[in-house]
Amino acid sequence: NSASTAAATTTTTTTSPTTTLKRNLTPSGERGGGGGPTKKRKQGVSPPQSQPLPQSQLYLPSYRYLIVGDGDFTFSRGLLSLLSQVSGGSFSASNIVATSYDKKNAVKSKYSNASSVVAELESQGVFVLHGVDATRIEDTFDSDDVEFDRIIFNFPHSGQQRVHLNRVLLLDFFSSAYHFISDQGEIFVTLKNRPPYSGWNVEEQARKSGLVLKSTTPFIPTHFKGYSHRTTEADAKVFEFGTGKSLLTYQFVKRGKKKKR
Repeated sequence: NSASTAAATTTTTTTSPTTTLKRNLTPSGERGGGGGPTKKRKQGVSPPQSQPLPQSQLYLPSYRYLIVGDGDFTFSRGLLSLLSQVSGGSFSASNIVATSYDKKNAVKSKYSNASSVVAELESQGVFVLHGVDATRIEDTFDSDDVEFDRIIFNFPHSGQQRVHLNRVLLLDFFSSAYHFISDQGEIFVTLKNRPPYSGWNVEEQARKSGLVLKSTTPFIPTHFKGYSHRTTEADAKVFEFGTGKSLLTYQFVKRGKKKKR
């Protein structure tokens, strides 16, 4: 799904997303602990994996998740299902923040299933936001108060078939997301492993933003129950997942400390 624009969501309350998350997010180091943001931990980078982990081990119930660009929110729902299965149902769904590029009304008009999916997520405690810019996460959250263990962007696309525009999209996303992952956190970007996507030089864009590639893992859509990728434009050509290693999740970690933008 595409990156996003603008700040957070249309709402009748004056409570900011950061304030709400400070109350709800459970620090990953506190199994079953109370809500609240994690204090910044000592900088560090997880060692590279010689073999990619099974996909189910990349997504653990104790992590705090930010999903960006989830068009109809079916990936977020699939992730919720996976985490529930892995944990036996004993995890906090409020540790998932699911966001879309489009504003709420646009999501409803583009994707007929979106309203029911969002209602299901919210009933389980998932924090849903619309109109979140994946390239300017700081417009929605305060990096001094909120951080995540996994930031996930599946099939990013600028909406235009222009290689340089999609490279810029990735670069801007990484530059923003860097400030919102915990010191041991990871940024996941999933792309098709063929042109034109392979020409976007995802590793180079991440490196420019202070990130390094930890590993790549084949992305298996069926692990996320009910997930169906939706393109930036609702009437665009049908997106086909393909088979085997045609889809890859790139896992990036911090290379070192980087000054605030």
